[in-house]
Amino acid sequence: MDFAMRSAAVRQVREAVWAMEGEEDIRQVMEVVSCQLRALAVPFDMLGVNVIDRATGSLAVQYYTAVDEQGQERWITWVPLAPVREPFDLFWLAEGPTYRPDLRADDQYGELPGYTHASLPVRSVVDVPFLTGTLAASSYRAHAFDEGHLNALQELAEVLSDGFRRLDDLRALADRLRETEVLARAIAVTAGSKDLEEILRVVVEEATHLAAAERAAVFLYDPREQVLVPRAQVGHHWQYFGAIRLQPGEDAAGEVFASGEPAAFSYFGPEEWNLRPENRILLQLSLQHAAERMVGVAPLRLGGQTIGVLLVATNTKDFTDWDLSLLERLGEQAALAIGRQQDAATLQAGEAKYRRLADEVLAESRLRLEEMQRAREQEKQLLQAQRLQGLGQLATGIAHRFNDLLQGILFNTELCLDPALMSSHQECLEGILDCSLRGTELVRQLMLFEGYDPAAARSPVALGLLVDEVVGICRSTFDRRLVLAAHLPPALPLVQGDAARLRQVLLELLVNARDAVEGAGTPDPAVEVRVMVGEGGVEGMAPGPWVCLQISDNGPGIDPAVQARIYEPFFTTKQQGRGLGLGLAVCQAILRDHQGQIECTSPPGVGAVFSCYLPVL
Repeated sequence: MDFAMRSAAVRQVREAVWAMEGEEDIRQVMEVVSCQLRALAVPFDMLGVNVIDRATGSLAVQYYTAVDEQGQERWITWVPLAPVREPFDLFWLAEGPTYRPDLRADDQYGELPGYTHASLPVRSVVDVPFLTGTLAASSYRAHAFDEGHLNALQELAEVLSDGFRRLDDLRALADRLRETEVLARAIAVTAGSKDLEEILRVVVEEATHLAAAERAAVFLYDPREQVLVPRAQVGHHWQYFGAIRLQPGEDAAGEVFASGEPAAFSYFGPEEWNLRPENRILLQLSLQHAAERMVGVAPLRLGGQTIGVLLVATNTKDFTDWDLSLLERLGEQAALAIGRQQDAATLQAGEAKYRRLADEVLAESRLRLEEMQRAREQEKQLLQAQRLQGLGQLATGIAHRFNDLLQGILFNTELCLDPALMSSHQECLEGILDCSLRGTELVRQLMLFEGYDPAAARSPVALGLLVDEVVGICRSTFDRRLVLAAHLPPALPLVQGDAARLRQVLLELLVNARDAVEGAGTPDPAVEVRVMVGEGGVEGMAPGPWVCLQISDNGPGIDPAVQARIYEPFFTTKQQGRGLGLGLAVCQAILRDHQGQIECTSPPGVGAVFSCYLPVL
């Protein structure tokens, strides 16, 4: 058999495979297979595929008969009534073609009776395995196929594997489209209807479509009676089904209500139902002796509580995790509808939430815009509140400093007034002058910290002097047992910024470090301030040289869950009254306003390190 002809046949079948748009197109593929086999002079009289349904494990035999009684080719689908899997499994699992050259002489698999529907007795048969079944060719003549014919059949069977794999993909795509349509209909009803009974009726109807089930029901929990009550159903006789009252934990619906988790259950008869006698009788009457082999149940949750369940039942398939997931999503729609009926406020919130499913992008944009507007409105308030918080923490230290200065002034003034010490007036007056100058400097620093000096805004700032100044204030106010060290390299470059606001950042971080080591009872509490110089590599900053102001402590560190939220406004781990939760949010805002960035690293148990990056002037 010519190699070029076989290659052309394979190419033609592959093109037919990739032209498939749905399950019905497999017939066109088999027509192309038949045509190419005839072109290769393979002497078959009947051609078909034996297909295993991988979802159910059932066997379907599909024949593309070359010629029927009227001389026309036709497509036949035949699902065996009796089990015939055993010989087929042997053919399917074989490594190559299984050829029976003459069934009349040797029918070792007992196949001859199965071909009695043919117009002439079948003599030779070959099965070539592929992904989901076998390609079967038969002839009315004995010993009809030679090695070349078998090779051609095998090459085309390999292409059929791609075809049935593509068929599986197309089926899955069709299933997903169907599921999307079902959910869309349910969402439309739950979003647009205010009639609870209509909504629940639609939910159970769509549940049967979604899960390919024969029966469905919604049970809602009655807290007064402490039982689950059926509110809507498909496939049951309501006269009996509506009288069922399930306790939490009773049967599949009660078990899922009690656990709050979706689940599937298998039954083989009414005796396996975990029901009280009266409910068992009612369910049997409502089913009119119909069997239930598989039951899938999803909880209906509202506000963190399970308020009922959505149940589907069938005797024709098994429920997969995907089925349960879809059922759970449909149950969400039912729970939302129930919530809208229970509370008018929940109605508005629920409609806003699930209308977002129809126009998600627009709603998300609107939400982000509102958040940005609120953030802009609050930014000035947050900054002012943080300044006031910093002043409160400085108040005690400043009071002590002023007290020292005033004591010096009073002491030297008394000496000046003492007639016995007239000769030392000059020295006393110099002491008074010195204390006054120191007081003036302290007031200047306080005004700078509060940002009252307009000339200080957006001017060159020497970080070394700023660190010395703030660290000096903190040393005079912090507990003397805490070691506060500063490490400054020589000749630091200047940065462009607002010195008062940068002091505020450093002070906030130093106070937080102090609180961390003191609150944890660290045996040798220590806080360090380092200034480093580098270039590039900082996320959120433009490329270029930078100065990094780093504050570290030897406290217990920050829990990862807390670290993820430390920059949120009003989030605080301090005791009530010790902080507004604005400090780090304001620090971040200040640094970003200076085209800078703040980063936090905190391995558990090692302490915390805050790094503040500012671009070099």
